Amino acid sequence: MSLLELSPARCVRALSVNSECSHCSDSCPTSAITLLGRLPAINQSLCVGCAGCVAVCPSEALALDDFNPSEFFFSFLNDDESVVSCQKNVPCIAALSVEHLISLCSLKKGLVLDIGHCGSCDIGSYVLEMMEERIQSANYLLEAIEVEKSVVCEERAYRSPEADEPKDRRDFFKTFHLRRIAKAKHDFEKEVQRSTDEFIEASIDSSHTKELR
Repeated sequence: MSLLELSPARCVRALSVNSECSHCSDSCPTSAITLLGRLPAINQSLCVGCAGCVAVCPSEALALDDFNPSEFFFSFLNDDESVVSCQKNVPCIAALSVEHLISLCSLKKGLVLDIGHCGSCDIGSYVLEMMEERIQSANYLLEAIEVEKSVVCEERAYRSPEADEPKDRRDFFKTFHLRRIAKAKHDFEKEVQRSTDEFIEASIDSSHTKELR
């Protein structure tokens, strides 16, 4: 499962004492982000890794440890298909901002958001409601700049070919190979953080001074 990370020095609330930005907490479908103090506080056990907060953060202060929007953007441009799906290339369609939708649609000559899994997802209805507004804004601007295609939603319920392949029992034992020990340790430490059922507030210290400047 993903781990949500915050770079305190990038947060606009750290850059300006007058900032009242609350995009991350407002967009979170599970209330995993709250503004108890100056900076956002994150409850990792509540976070489902949808990346909705990553998409709306104006300063890219938030990130998932296993999803990079820039890498996705360029890999998607090289994909023959124009389908975005939580079972294919994003953690959730909520990971796409209005800017993402406009850019991808204009470059790919059309964009399909797969909502076929939303009905069985705990945050599906929330995501659909949130994305409806983003899609409307994107399509309005696409029409304004005379892009012929638009962003559409389809219930494709994409399924990865690997998902149906039987698992080899030996794969379990491969996780104990020496080359995988470091990864196993990282995954364990990540799960410890995720299991902490409390809000951890970020703070600004001397290590962030250079980045703030």
